[in-house]
Amino acid sequence: EQLQFPVLTARLRQLAAVFGSFDYQMKGEDYIDQSPWPVRWMDSMEGILRSMALLKMHEAQVEPARKLPTRRALVDSRGSSN
Repeated sequence: EQLQFPVLTARLRQLAAVFGSFDYQMKGEDYIDQSPWPVRWMDSMEGILRSMALLKMHEAQVEPARKLPTRRALVDSRGSSN
């Protein structure tokens, strides 16, 4: 996040969540929080939500057409290419 790579940040946090979710499902939050890894389950989940929100904001700034309905985006893109 500090390097301003919102897409990479979101994907790496999602990947970490996949690995952590198995332990969470099988052994619970306390198991993760007490593991030797410097990870706390709730902090991780909040980080994922934060990075996904930042990713959505980044996408809206870089690609404003993402906010438009598909039909409108197609019409606008055809009109600008002529």
